[in-house]
Order: sequence, then C-alpha cells, then structure tokens
Amino acid sequence: MSAPTPSGIPTPGKVVASGAVVLAMTVACVAGLDGLIQPGAWRWTVGVILAIVTAVIVAARLALRRWAGPDVSTAASLTPSLAGLAAGLWLLAARFGGSAPRATSGDLDPVVTLENFRGLARLARTVEEIAVTTIAPIQPLEAIVALFAAGACLVLVLMDMFVAVRVPALAGLATSLLWLPSLMIVGDVATWSVVAVTALLLVLLAVDRPSVATARTGRATAREAAIPVAGAGLTVTAVVAAGLAVSLVLPSLPWRGAVSAPDLRTGVANLTDDLDLRRSLQEQSTREVLTYTVSEGAPPVGPLRTTSLLDFDGRQWLPSDPDTEPARPGDLLWPSLAEGSSATSFALRMQFEGLASSTVPVPLEPRMITSDREISYDASRDAVDVADRLSSGDSLEMTVMPRNLDPDRLRAGSPLEPSQGFPNRFADPELMVPETSHAPEIARLAYSVVGDVDNQYDAAVALQDYLRTSPEFNYSLSVPAPTSDDAVWDFLQDGTGYCVQFASAMTIMARTLGIPARMSIGYLPGTVGADGVAVVRGRDAHAWPEIYFDDVGWVRFEPTPALQSGALPTYAATATETPTPTATETPTPTSTSQRPTSSTTSGTSTTATATAATSSSSGANGALVASLLVVLVVAAGLTVMLVRRRAVHVHVRDVEDAWSTIVRAARTGGIEIDPAATLRATAAHVVPGGEAVGEVARRVEVARYAPAAPAADREELDGLVRAALDEVQARVSALAAAENRTNPADAGGAPGSTVGDADRGGPRA
Repeated sequence: MSAPTPSGIPTPGKVVASGAVVLAMTVACVAGLDGLIQPGAWRWTVGVILAIVTAVIVAARLALRRWAGPDVSTAASLTPSLAGLAAGLWLLAARFGGSAPRATSGDLDPVVTLENFRGLARLARTVEEIAVTTIAPIQPLEAIVALFAAGACLVLVLMDMFVAVRVPALAGLATSLLWLPSLMIVGDVATWSVVAVTALLLVLLAVDRPSVATARTGRATAREAAIPVAGAGLTVTAVVAAGLAVSLVLPSLPWRGAVSAPDLRTGVANLTDDLDLRRSLQEQSTREVLTYTVSEGAPPVGPLRTTSLLDFDGRQWLPSDPDTEPARPGDLLWPSLAEGSSATSFALRMQFEGLASSTVPVPLEPRMITSDREISYDASRDAVDVADRLSSGDSLEMTVMPRNLDPDRLRAGSPLEPSQGFPNRFADPELMVPETSHAPEIARLAYSVVGDVDNQYDAAVALQDYLRTSPEFNYSLSVPAPTSDDAVWDFLQDGTGYCVQFASAMTIMARTLGIPARMSIGYLPGTVGADGVAVVRGRDAHAWPEIYFDDVGWVRFEPTPALQSGALPTYAATATETPTPTATETPTPTSTSQRPTSSTTSGTSTTATATAATSSSSGANGALVASLLVVLVVAAGLTVMLVRRRAVHVHVRDVEDAWSTIVRAARTGGIEIDPAATLRATAAHVVPGGEAVGEVARRVEVARYAPAAPAADREELDGLVRAALDEVQARVSALAAAENRTNPADAGGAPGSTVGDADRGGPRA
C-alpha cells in the first residue's frame, strides 16, 4: 500500500460538489462585471460554456479515480483540468470561430476545423481595436463576449487546478483575476459578487478538506491541515493589498482611460462616435493624448475634431457609413473650396502620445496633411484617417488655412426664412428632427428663444447664449433619469447635463428652425506650456454643435458653459463673455458665467476634478502607502503565525490519546498495525529503534498496569508525541522511497524487494 499524497482524488461526492462550487464561483465573478460589459444574453452563453467545461473536468476526474484509484501523482491529478482547458478551447472555436456571429444567438458549430481556430484568432485581433474605440460598459459584441468567455474558462481551470492539488483556498486568488480588468478600468466590482464568491470559497473549503482524515495524525498532516488556513490568510492579504494598491495606483495608470469620450458612459479609451444622452459620464483621464506646436504668430487653433454626426434617433447620435477616398500629400482636406479663406496659413506639428486610433484629430479649418502614411478623407464627416492606427511617438504635420469668420459676413450670407415653420421634416440629414412626442414643443421653444431674428447667425448665437448662460441649465456629469421618449426634451426640462446634452439641444433646436446643424466630437485645444507645446489630455474630450453657412461651410458654436468649454470663439462671442484669447493662450476651463448652484457643485467638471486630485494627492498617497505596508506586514505576520501554530500544534489528553495519535499516523502512512501485538512489539514495528515511540509505548504500559503511577506533564507529553510523530514520518518516507525504487507499481513489494509484506505488515502473534 503506497502512502497517500496531498494530490489524491477525493471521494466522487466531493469531486462533484467541488466542481459545482468552482462553477458557481466563476459564474458569480462574471456576473459581477456589469460595470465593464452591458448585461445581456452573453451571460447565458458564457454560463453554458463554463458548465460544459466543468462537466468535462468532473467526468474526467471521476474516470481517473475509477481507473487509477484515489492515490495519484500531482501530475496525474491535473490531467482533468487540462481536459477541461481543451474542451473550453474547442467550445470557443465552435461558438466564436465560425463565419457568422453567434455571441448571443445560442448557435454552436458542431464541427470544429482549423478554419474555426483561424476565425477565433482573427476575432481576438479585433478586441484591441474595439477596446480603444469603445467605452465601458462595453456592448456585448462577439469579440468581447469571446474574450470574457476565454478569460472565465481560464480562471475556472486555474481554480480547478488548485482544487486538484488539494489547496482549494488558493482558488480565491484565481477569482480575483476576473475582477482585475473591472477594477482597473471602472474602479469597481459588484458588491454582491464579492460577497457571493467569498461565501462560496468558504463552502469550497468545507467540501474539499484534504486533511480532515489526518488532522490529528501528527506534524506532517497538521501542516497539510494548515494549507487551507494559510491559503485563506494569504487570499485575504492579497485582496486587501490589491484593493489598496488599485485605489492608490489607478488614478495614475498611464493607460487607464487613455482617451475619455464625450459620451455619457464611462470614459475608458478612445472617442466613441455613438453618443447616448441617457448615460452619465464619469471622471475622465488626465493622460496625454497628443501634443502639438504651431508656427510663430499663428491664430488660436481651437478644438480638434475627430468626426461629425448627423443621425439622431431621439436618444443617441449614431455614426454614418464611412465614405472615404484616398488623399495625396498636398491635397486640401475640406468638403469644398470655401470662399473667403484667409491667405495666411500656419504650420502645425502634432505628436501622438496616448491616442490609439486611426482617426486624426484635425483643426476645424481647411488643412493639408503631410505624413509618410497613406491618408484617406471622408468629406461627409470631415474626418481624416491614416492607414494604420496611431501609436505613441507617431507624428504628422499640417498646413492650416483659417477662414474669414467675421460675424457680419456670417450674418449677411445666411437668411432665416420664416416660412420654414415647425415642426420641420426635411430629407437632408443635417435638417432631420426625430419624430418624438415632444418635437413640436422643442420647435416652439427654439422660436421663442430666437425671437424675430432674420438670419441663421443671430439665431445660432441666441440658442448658444440661452443654453450657455441661462440659470435653468447647470453643467453636471450626472444625468437624471429619462421622463419621455425624447432625450433633448428631457434635458431642456431638467436642465442638467454636460457637453453632449448642451450640444445636442442646440443642434436639434437649430434644425427645427430650418438651420443645417450637426454634432461634432473631438478635443478642446488643451493647455500650452512655457515651452510653447500644447498638451491635449483625455479630460479635454468634448462635443459641440456646428452650423452650416453658405460659402463658408461648417462653423462651430459653443453652448456648453465655460466651466467645461472655456471661452467662446471670437466670431460667436457676445457682450457678456470674453472671446477666445491670443494664439499662445489656449482656453482653460474656468467659469465666469456659470452660477455656483448645488447641481453644478455636485457635478464638478472633469478638468477641475482631475486637477485637484493631481495637486493634492501626493501627501495623502504617502500616508496611504505607509498604511498599506502596515496592513501587509500585519496580515502576513498573522498568517505565518497561524500556519506555524497549526503546523506544530499537537495536544493530547493523556498517554492513551498519545498512543492513539501515533497509531493513526502510522496507519495513515501505510504501516499496518496488528491489534493483537503488544505495545512494545508494535512500537518496534512502526519505528525500529525509535526512542520517542518506544518511550510513549513504555508510558502506556505503566499507565495500564500501574494505576498508581503519577499523571504525565501535559507539555512534556505533547513534546514527546511531536518527536514520536517525526519518527513515524521519517519511517513512512523511508518505506515509500524504498518501495518506489524497487517496484512503484506493486504496493506490497516484489521479488527481490527490500520492502515486502514483512516490513509493511504488522507483527504476527
């Protein structure tokens, strides 16, 4: 009989129960990531895949136990986990590797070929592109669901490996791997998920306790019994450390929220081009997106646009199909040759830092771009794309030709025809108004705001000033719950929002007046340093409306309060505000017209919040780091003390209990005990020449046959038992080593073996 190893397979009931608990832990982890991926049918997809993988693992482990018995090597005990890993890979290829998307359809390709794995690889390559063009919570696109399913399978298999080697407490560390992306990106995990996983971990420890049968057998088995306790202690320490570390490091991670979007969803990556007015915006990143310099004497650069949007469905702006054409170096990238462009141009050199996109942010004026990359241009969106995605260190040069945007010129060339009436329904996309229940009310409000003006320019300025300066409107990152089918009407009623709401309201109100308008997204000009380099950060992400003027083109207006958008452009400034400063003074988001209301205070601007956090965090971080170190030291010390105490702790009531402990240890180690043998014969058989074992046997004889003998000192007896258990462990190890050298497959010894029945068996009467 071979000595059992900690990696032995438990009973079939425990195998099934452990598999079920591991599955439940993984599902609880995945279900708690609502802040990272939007809820939906993808949960069912991932859950089914995890259930099948678990079934494969449990079936393989039961088959292994039936074929090889419960006592298997560590390597053999891991084979069911590897079988589950292979099953997971097959399922991923079957579900996501085909030609048609099946992320939420429930379809499964029954035949997996090499082409499925190639499709899976192609899908994996799209994940990074989605990550830099989408913001959390991410839509459950096929590639994203495949990524989550793959990560969940890997974590489940890793947890099963810990269970297979009989250290289930470490499964808690594996579950934290699924939470790390959510902690790093959105800084949060569902509380119920953490509670559920913790409770399930305790259940797992109760189900799979490899040392229960041997907890009292001696020093070696006591160490085994301490493994779950040590694992639990280390798990708690790791979770506490991770939580504190994330809270300290997360705001300064260079890639976290590299480019936040002017959307009402969490800004975590690149600018998105589908803006949902129903969602609230979280604080945006302070990481550099790009830097630029301009030639001496250049006018203000103004915002940098990435794209424009025309289609609005009453709730969100939707991107249109791209219509790009190749552009050659020196081509004027502008929808049309606008009359009145300034004869004076200036050079702009742009270097990219954290912008992982193929779309180039460009000034709002006609421009020519010089680059060693292939360039394409979409005139309908006034968007410039390069062949490969931009990365840190890339640069390009532009020649910018500002237009003449004199207010008198804009006013004279844009008559507003009263006959256009309301509500307006036009075929041109820049004039389309969604048919909602409140479209007429929006039109009536727009006409009441502009009054009897007779041109588009004055109407646009009136709408801009109404939204920008009226006390009814407050800048806030939090958006109230919807009350109607029209997000613009809801904003006009509650007056709370940020750039997307302000810009959307002006765009739709202008369209109801028959004024061509569109939504643009990009970045504010950033901040110019003492060296003349302008730095654009993720927090500078912005949205604004643009109005079309004949013979001029699209012109930006700024209805968002100065708290976020800075000063107005010169051509759109009114008597109540100072226009955009000189070229070397890029607007800074400071408020002169916004009133300090409670709503504004609660929804502090992204720039102000980020700046305050940066300037005041250094001193606080030092104290937090010191606290973190103290917590780690104390937790690690308590864990070590607990492990040591469990490892050496042996308590016996009397000499009979001491002898029973030694006998149990011997039997557990594979040494057969003859109950008919005398105490001294049994001691000599268990450990030939063992002083401690022999002494315990002698004391038992005295206690049995000399009732008047004094009781043994408890501490002394405990020490004697520990020494005896050391002797038993050494004997068991020696027997196992000799048996493995001669014939590992024969537990009872083989011909010529030095360890045979006489050594393993007990003494004969």
